[in-house]
Amino acid sequence: MIDEVLITIKAGNGGDGSISGRKEKFVSAGGPDGGDGGKGGDIILKSSHNLNTLNHIRNGEKFFAGDGFPGKPKLKHGLDSKNLIIEVPIGTYIYANNDVDSYAELLINNDEIVLQRGGSGGKGNKWFVSPVNRFPLLAEKGEQTISKQLRLEMRILADVGIVGLPNAGKSTTLSRISKAKPKIAGYPFTTLEPVIGMVAIHNDEKNVKVIEVPGIIEGAHKGAGLGIDFLKHAQKTQVLVHLVDGTSSDIKNDIDMIEKELKMSGSGLINKPKLLVVNKVDQMSLEKSEIKRIVYPHSPIFISALTGEGVQILIDSLGVVLSTISSESPTTHNRDKESIEIKDEINIVKKEGVFIVDYHKGVRVSGMVDFQDWNAKAQWNAFLEKAGVFNKLIDYGIEEGDLVRIGKAEWKWGGL
Repeated sequence: MIDEVLITIKAGNGGDGSISGRKEKFVSAGGPDGGDGGKGGDIILKSSHNLNTLNHIRNGEKFFAGDGFPGKPKLKHGLDSKNLIIEVPIGTYIYANNDVDSYAELLINNDEIVLQRGGSGGKGNKWFVSPVNRFPLLAEKGEQTISKQLRLEMRILADVGIVGLPNAGKSTTLSRISKAKPKIAGYPFTTLEPVIGMVAIHNDEKNVKVIEVPGIIEGAHKGAGLGIDFLKHAQKTQVLVHLVDGTSSDIKNDIDMIEKELKMSGSGLINKPKLLVVNKVDQMSLEKSEIKRIVYPHSPIFISALTGEGVQILIDSLGVVLSTISSESPTTHNRDKESIEIKDEINIVKKEGVFIVDYHKGVRVSGMVDFQDWNAKAQWNAFLEKAGVFNKLIDYGIEEGDLVRIGKAEWKWGGL
């Protein structure tokens, strides 16, 4: 079962605005009619109850949305590109780069989160008309997006988690209380990945989801064994069933070891309500009273997953514990890292002798200027002067011959 993948995403770039002019009968002077560019496609993550794993996504897979289409003459707006939707299981968590905490979760069916928004389309030359510039040769380049890497982690959303040492009888117990059919054998580590079963509580009035976590061994929090890798699937459970082998030579040590590993894992599972369940009562050499004394202050439930003895008591106890826990309906949470307001401030830094101008609109316009056309260059100069870029450079101390860079435009001060 694949429950974690790295993906690379890139929303679509915006389409470029058009530089165009019309010449029509009965329109003596004509005028600019360049249309705006279309919006690039968003990258959207959508939850689906039809998926249970991330097996359908290759580790390292790239998801690139289409670019918006450029504007056209006659004020025709470029087409927006379609959004790219990636379907994932309910319970998928999204992490940026190497962040420890997720910035979004999909916890309900058919919910969506925009991972990256497509670039906005550039404005056509009609937007640059002014009293002194009746036919602009300026337009905006479509907003460019950058690729980024995300980590997707799927966690099974269950009500009850079964944890314990290997060969404690977790699989047999799950098969006894539900219709799940996990692999059962008389050797450790039979279960290599989490198994889910539905359990009927209170005479079928309520069904709860139970997950069996592969066996935990000593040193698991340091990476030993398999169970610790899958404990994340039990993090959303409300109750834990701590299953103990009643035939063990040191039951107290077995309990303490699992409790220690839960605590050291940092998963928060140590703080969840727990039922201590002693399995294999049909094979125990010790009396129940002696085991109760050993595990005190715990109040164990004795069962035999093999014969079914005590299983109904376990199911009823789960119903009682779950009924005392207030469960809130899961909601998708998004700490939106994508919504960053873009301000058209002008900032200047001098790096390696070059005056670099950070001006969002100026960067986009620079990508559409034909610097071989003297008229376009003159309009570019007028645009920067009106925006206050030249005054900012003068205030910063620029001198004749210094190099200036705005987006794709680079020139010597006084020499454009």
